[in-house]
Amino acid sequence: MKNRIFIPGTIILIIIILLGFFIGCEVNNEPAEPGVPLTVEITGWVIENIDKSFWTKWGYTGDWGTAFFDIWVVANDPDGIDDITYVEVSNPVEGEYWVLRDSSIDLYDAEGGFFGGWCRYFGASYPHAFYLGQYTALVRDSDGNEATDTLFFSKPGATSGNGFVYSEDYTGLTTGGIEMIKRATIISKTKEANDITIEFQVDDSRVFNGFVWFYDSSAEYITWSGYFKNTINGGAGLNVEGTTNTLVI
Repeated sequence: MKNRIFIPGTIILIIIILLGFFIGCEVNNEPAEPGVPLTVEITGWVIENIDKSFWTKWGYTGDWGTAFFDIWVVANDPDGIDDITYVEVSNPVEGEYWVLRDSSIDLYDAEGGFFGGWCRYFGASYPHAFYLGQYTALVRDSDGNEATDTLFFSKPGATSGNGFVYSEDYTGLTTGGIEMIKRATIISKTKEANDITIEFQVDDSRVFNGFVWFYDSSAEYITWSGYFKNTINGGAGLNVEGTTNTLVI
């Protein structure tokens, strides 16, 4: 099978911020003890700037946009996870919402014990931008009981957020907006018997680290490279001013 290589430019900075949290967080996938109420917690989120070609190469049609967010929602129900009938994430200020479970869709990851994950949500009205600020996760059980959790999507280093983020493809007014980390450009990729060499460029001083995802010819995820900050360019470090990087995996 031919490897498909995707270098996700936007998550390079933010996923590093989240990494320590995920390492220190143990997801409890067991049913809650009797008498414990229905609960929900947003345990992480990531923004992604994905080139349109990532979708079209797999045969998807339509405008999928370029500005996405991913979210991890952990719920506990005393009657078990199957008792939860509805899960959504919403931006109450803008009036947009995304369904993670109902009668027709189920984005629960039984292995990881969460709803959502790398599902790549975007706003239909602004496919190349999305709003920062308040986001709320809501879960509902079969008896109609509800639980919610709220956090603020914010720029790195902040604890509350407002405004919006936008990709290179956004053509509207940028007042109050924050440009997403720019996408990497792949120059070449070669596969040898024992390694893969990738040459790429990224022109954004905010980039701190990165990794490569591998897919097969049917768009199925295979594995990832691990973070490459300390190994790229023969250990010399990552070039972020537009010059070529060489990564050997």
